[in-house]
Amino acid sequence: MMNLNFNMFLIIFFMFLSMNLFIMNFKNILINLMMLEIFILNVFLFMYNLMNFFKMNIYFIFLFLTISICESIMGLSLMILLIRFKGNDYINLMNLIKW
Repeated sequence: MMNLNFNMFLIIFFMFLSMNLFIMNFKNILINLMMLEIFILNVFLFMYNLMNFFKMNIYFIFLFLTISICESIMGLSLMILLIRFKGNDYINLMNLIKW
């Protein structure tokens, strides 16, 4: 029980840490996408531990992973499209409202 509480504490801590790093980083899109992926992995670990603790079905976790993979592929493809049109992925140098 002590090990589970410590694991849950670490997962929640890293979840808030990755959310904070995502909010504070405004330099380029690739770093922001990586922080979002770390956040999604922490949510996945949290859900897995929670469902494992309550002996629930884990099929929802597979659905969550499938949707998160599609989200990451879409983010990378949008970043590649943006780099092709603008030439860089710096958020500060472009105005997305005009785009």
